[in-house]
Amino acid sequence: IPPYHVPSLRVIWWYTRVNTMHFLRKAGVIIFPMVIIFWFLLHIGPAGYTTDYSSSIGAIIGRYISLITSPIGLSDWKASLALLSGFLAKEGVLGTINTITGYEDPVAAIRSILGPAEIVSLSVMMNFYLPCMATAAVLLKELRSAKYLLLVIVYELLVAYLLAFFSYQIFALLFG
Repeated sequence: IPPYHVPSLRVIWWYTRVNTMHFLRKAGVIIFPMVIIFWFLLHIGPAGYTTDYSSSIGAIIGRYISLITSPIGLSDWKASLALLSGFLAKEGVLGTINTITGYEDPVAAIRSILGPAEIVSLSVMMNFYLPCMATAAVLLKELRSAKYLLLVIVYELLVAYLLAFFSYQIFALLFG
């Protein structure tokens, strides 16, 4: 075992700076295009450009997803669309909710569309379903099979859905 030393502040600064810049470069490549795509989804509707988010293509997609997520308390299309953005990058969930609601404060944005039980359900679902598309790409590379990747994704979605369902039911009973 090599001898342990107290790390110098210069080495700590160097590791912190290098790792932070690496994360920003990697995350920026995913988050920036995602923000642009969701901006288009929220501003383009069947009739063309719209400023009313509820008549946008994003709202239509969110309403279809909410048919699946309504048993876990996420019947609002805004929360359902945010879950979709979370599959691209988890950081996008709060950003999507902020954009749709118009609030700058993420807590106020979430509280404007969800109650306590729904917030717990969203949190559980968000934390237990597949981390992001980058993780799916790594899994595909490691598993070397699209069939196994699909099995992992379905399994993680099912576990997350069941946990969110039970969490929602329990918190809805407690906080009605």
